[in-house]
Amino acid sequence: MNAPGRVLRATLSGLGVEFEEMSWSSAVAEGAVVGASDEALAVQGSDRADWLGGSALAVACVAAEAERGRATEVLVLAVGHGVSRRLPTAARAVVAGVAPLGGRFAEGQVGGELAVALDTLGQGLVVRGRARGDAQVLVVEPGAARLVPSTWRPDVSPAERLAALEDQFPGSASICAGPAAFAGVPFASLASGVPTPSFVGRGGLGLRLSSLGLSAICVRPGPAREVGTEQARQLGAALLRSPRLAARAEGGTLELLHAFSARGDLGRADGAPVPGGAVAALIGQVRDARAAKHGCRGCPTPCGLSFRREQGGQQRARFGASDALGTRLGLHDFDRGLDLLARCDALGLDAKETGAALAVYAELSDEGRVPGTPGWGESELLKQRVDELLQNRGVGAELREGAAALARRFGVEARTPVARGQAVRPVSDLAGLLGQCVSSGGGDPMRSFPFLAQGGSVELLREFAPDLELPAGTEDPADPAGKGALVFWHENLAAAIDAIGFCAFSAAGLLADRVLNLDELARAIGGGAVAESVEPGRALLAEGQRIVAARRALDAALGHEERDPAPFAAEQLAAPGMLDLYLSLRSGRGTVGAVVQKPAEPPDPAAAEPEFSTNPGRLKVTLHSSGALAEALGEHRRMTLTQRLTWGEVLEQLLADVPDAAQLLAVQGRPIVGAWRAGRLLRPTDRVQDGDRIELVAVISGG
Repeated sequence: MNAPGRVLRATLSGLGVEFEEMSWSSAVAEGAVVGASDEALAVQGSDRADWLGGSALAVACVAAEAERGRATEVLVLAVGHGVSRRLPTAARAVVAGVAPLGGRFAEGQVGGELAVALDTLGQGLVVRGRARGDAQVLVVEPGAARLVPSTWRPDVSPAERLAALEDQFPGSASICAGPAAFAGVPFASLASGVPTPSFVGRGGLGLRLSSLGLSAICVRPGPAREVGTEQARQLGAALLRSPRLAARAEGGTLELLHAFSARGDLGRADGAPVPGGAVAALIGQVRDARAAKHGCRGCPTPCGLSFRREQGGQQRARFGASDALGTRLGLHDFDRGLDLLARCDALGLDAKETGAALAVYAELSDEGRVPGTPGWGESELLKQRVDELLQNRGVGAELREGAAALARRFGVEARTPVARGQAVRPVSDLAGLLGQCVSSGGGDPMRSFPFLAQGGSVELLREFAPDLELPAGTEDPADPAGKGALVFWHENLAAAIDAIGFCAFSAAGLLADRVLNLDELARAIGGGAVAESVEPGRALLAEGQRIVAARRALDAALGHEERDPAPFAAEQLAAPGMLDLYLSLRSGRGTVGAVVQKPAEPPDPAAAEPEFSTNPGRLKVTLHSSGALAEALGEHRRMTLTQRLTWGEVLEQLLADVPDAAQLLAVQGRPIVGAWRAGRLLRPTDRVQDGDRIELVAVISGG
C-alpha cells in the first residue's frame, strides 16, 4: 500500500511538466481549506491521512490552489484507501475542480481501471498550470510525468481517443475530454474506460481539462498489487445478501422508470404526462434491449448495463441520462432516447444538462418566444440541435450556455429546474428535491438523493441516528418536516464514503436492507481512527461533516452564497423543516447529536380515512411491480381481500401467499418495499379500498 497521503503534482508550462511527489500535508500546506475552520477539514499533518482520500483529498487540494489564486487552473484525481485495500466496489476515482458551469466546486466518481492504476502511484494527482495548445496528453508513470502531443482531429469521439491511448500505452488507464470541450461548451464531460466509456464530470469538468491545454490524462500503473483481506471477502458476502443490490444488478438504474412513474415524477419537462401504456412499453423495451452487464472491479452486484441499439452496436445507459434525453423530451421509444444519448456521448456532452437545455428551448418555443418548432418527441430534430450546439449555430447557439443561462436570458428562472448553476430534476419527494438543491459536491446523483427517505425507511434512520430526533411527518415524502435533517445526515454519509472510495449505491443497499448497521458498515469500510472508534458510525459521519464544510467554505471563497439556491423550488425550500433546518445544522447551530425537534403525536389514521366501498366484504386490489419484484410476484398481481385491511395487513398476507418473495418485501419483519397509490406513499396503517392500483417499489434512489 502507498504511504498515507502521498500526492503527485504535475505543474504544466508550455511543453514541459514539473513533477513532484509529496505528502498530503505538503500539497495543501500553503492554503489548506480557504477560510474553513479546523473543524471543517484540518487535514494537513493529521492522522486522518491514514484512511481518508478521495473526496477529502480532492477538496483540500482544489482549495489550496484557490488560496493561491489558481482555482480555475487545477484538476484533481484522487482515490480513497478503500481502493488500496481492494474492498469490493471500491474502484472509483474522484475527479474534481471548479466547474465552468456555475463556478462552484464539483466532483464526480468514475469506475473502471483508473482508480486502481492511480493507486499504484499515489493517492492523488494534482494537475495545474497550462500546457501549450489544447491537445496534449499528460502521461503519468512511476516517478515521472510527461506531455505527449496528440494528433486527434477535434471531432474524434471520447471512445476513439481512449481506445487509441490503450493501443499506444498498453495496460494504462485514461480519462479524456471530447469534441464539446474543445469547442468550449461549458457542460462538456469527461470519459474513462474501454471499450465502452463511462462519463463523469457534471458542471463542465471536460472543459476544465481542456482549459489546462490537455485532451487526456493517461496513468501508467506501477507494479500490480493484490491486497485482498478477509475483511474484504466478508464485505463481498454481505453485499450479496442485499436484495436491493441484487435487484439493481438485474435491472441497473433503469429500474427507476417504474419508481418514478409510481411517484408521479415521470413525464415531459413541461408537465405533460406520459401517455397511457407508454411506461409499461418502455419498461419492456429496456428489458428486451439489455445486452451486457458491467461494474466496478470486485463488485459482486454490478449495476452497469449496455443495451442493443436498432442501428447496431451497444450503448451504456443509466436512468438519469436516458430519462433526461427520453421521457423528459417526449420520447417514449427507448431506442430513440439511446440514439440521442449516443450522440451526446460521442461529443462528450453532459446528457442531463443537454436534455434540460433542449427542454427549456421547447417550452419557450411553445410560447412563441423563440423561433422553430418545440421538438417534443422529434428525435431527429433534437439530434440536429445537439450537433448545432457544438457548432454554435442555429438553435444550438441558444443552448450552448446551458439550461440556467437560457432560463435567465428569457426570465424563466422561477420555473426552470436548475440549482447552483446546473440542471436538476424536479421530484415530488421533498428530501430528494432539497438534496439536489444544496448538494455541496455538484449534481452527481448519489451525492444528492437521501436513500433512506424512501419507502418508509426513515425508521431505520431513527436507529442509525437516535439522537437526531425526527418529527412526525419525516417519513412522508410530501411533508417538509425533518427533511433538512435527512439531507444533512445523508450528505455527510455520502461524503465520508466517497473519501474512502467505497460505492455509495452499495452502502445504501447494505443499510436500507439491514444487512449491516451503521457501526458495522463503518468498521467494514473505514480504517484508522474510524475503525478503532468506540462509535465508528458517529466517527464516519463526523468526517463527512468536515468534508461538506470544506466544500461549502470553498464555494463561499469563490463568491457563492447560499441565498436562493433554486428559484424554481423557492416555495418548497422555504417551508419549515427544509432549507432553514439544513442551513442551521450546517452553520454549527446544530450537530449530528442535536435534538432537532421532539416527535409530535402521530395522527389518528382513521381521521383522514378515504371513502370506501359500501360492500367491504370482498375487495379487489392490483399490485404492480417491475424488475426482480415482478419476477417473484408477476407484473400485475390481483388480490381479493375478504375484509377491509390496512396496507400493513395486506403486506402480511402477501408474504404468506408468496414466501419466495419475502426477502424482496421485508427484512426482519419490516417492509423494505414502498407502496404507492395515486402518487402517494401508503403508510402501514392506511386502509386499502376496492379497485386500488398499488405500485410496489423497492429501489435505491439515484442514478
